[in-house]
Amino acid sequence: QIPIEETLQEMEKLRAQKLIRHIGLSNVTINHLMRALELGIPITWVQVEMHPLFYDAELLAFCQQHSIVVQAWSPLALGRIREDAMLAAIGKKYGKTPSQVALRWIIQHGCIPLPSSKNARHIQQNIEMMDFTLSQEEMDTINAVSYTHL
Repeated sequence: QIPIEETLQEMEKLRAQKLIRHIGLSNVTINHLMRALELGIPITWVQVEMHPLFYDAELLAFCQQHSIVVQAWSPLALGRIREDAMLAAIGKKYGKTPSQVALRWIIQHGCIPLPSSKNARHIQQNIEMMDFTLSQEEMDTINAVSYTHL
């Protein structure tokens, strides 16, 4: 119930006092970010849900235009990515799992994925997704499918 302007202004005071270095926001819209920029408050990063089953292309473009880093929350769609046939087919070409394809897709968008797992094998697989690159056609295919889920 507190207006975002008040919250942002208080965060900016903390930054000016060097009590914090950067301001980040979570679960925001372009309107939230525009309001912060109108107030002259620099936003360094945002954390939003992003994975091949759901992402906001306009928000991502806005963030990139304004040099705001995007952290992808729930990059594996709470495990649903593992069952995705399209990602499995793309992964087969590279010898990768659907989860690795999803993480690579996020990286290639210039974002930071935040995967979570308690399974040691899955954690290792999450790390092993930097040795291949998705083609532009594959990126476009995933983008088209994920954007239609909005």
